[in-house]
Amino acid sequence: MNKELFEQAIKEAEELSRTILSREDEALDDSLVQDYAQRHKYLKGLRVDRAWMKFMLRANRGLILKASSVAAAVVIAFFTLFEFNDNAQEQIAANIYPAEGTVTIKLPSGETVALEQAQNQQGKLEGANLDVEGKEISYLAKGNEAVSSGNRPKKGGIDELQYHELIIPKGKSFSLVLSDGTKVWVNAESSIRYPVEFASNQREVIVEGEAFFDVVKDKSRPFIVKTADYSIRVLGTKFNVKSYKDENVVATTLVSGSISIPSGFAEEKVIAPGEQFRFNREDKTVAIERVDTELYTSWINSSIKLNGTPLNEIVLQLKRRYDVQFVFEDEDLKDSTFTGVIPLNENLSVILNMFSKVSSVQFRVEDNVVIVSKKS
Repeated sequence: MNKELFEQAIKEAEELSRTILSREDEALDDSLVQDYAQRHKYLKGLRVDRAWMKFMLRANRGLILKASSVAAAVVIAFFTLFEFNDNAQEQIAANIYPAEGTVTIKLPSGETVALEQAQNQQGKLEGANLDVEGKEISYLAKGNEAVSSGNRPKKGGIDELQYHELIIPKGKSFSLVLSDGTKVWVNAESSIRYPVEFASNQREVIVEGEAFFDVVKDKSRPFIVKTADYSIRVLGTKFNVKSYKDENVVATTLVSGSISIPSGFAEEKVIAPGEQFRFNREDKTVAIERVDTELYTSWINSSIKLNGTPLNEIVLQLKRRYDVQFVFEDEDLKDSTFTGVIPLNENLSVILNMFSKVSSVQFRVEDNVVIVSKKS
């Protein structure tokens, strides 16, 4: 498809999206799919699955309401990038929802506070503002004597920083606003250790797992993110760091600004927007390559963007959201690739059924184990 035809397809998809949003869910019937197919010559020959269309439109309804161009992207991405087929298969009937863990904060005393039940324990949180509904905790409170530098405990005449640790379990994510205004999104099975208030000469946090940073610029206080393998030095920028203990590759993906990897390597590595720094724990090699940053940051919007992504990598992400294990009956299936966008925090069974519809892979659930096999 040339550029002119693609732009025309986008325009028509936007118009169709507005029509869709003016209807009730019940109106998403076969005629809608037929109408869409008739509008786009490049869809001829594809057998579009109506259940998949309804699922994606409902899952992305909130996002679609904000921008019709997003709706166009959703519709086009799934109708052009997935190859639909009508192979018969056994559907997963079980409902599998995200794991129900508890987000906690570890205090300097060692006590842990469950944030979902912490509305009446604000005093223990050093006056931080907690929004359980919005899944965010902020240390940007004004006039808070408990965290002001003049009231910090002192050790040997030097201010002693008070640290909190935000711990996110499987199935959850949470956001954090640090004392300088920097915002951090923390993914499932991850943690971040940070001072209640930063020191006057530096800002430093420690991350395990995955987090996305939107760092407030402050030339007098560089921002340092420490992982188990290396440190990241920034002034003001947006980037994602992924450093799970059980994964062989540690990756830092830069969206905007500039970062450097100053320690642990022969020379400082400066990363540009759109680049990813990758460190292989097994062979200790380093690589910097250009990437589609949305593939590594879409999780902050409760979705996973895929672009020729191997099933084994998708499974790693799903295991952090759902209380299941995956077993491959055929190791070759790990290399099956998928392209599109899938929503997180939805019924996993629906997602797996849709994967099965567009590929030669099928899934069955036994207790808390998802068994992946080839269609017979």
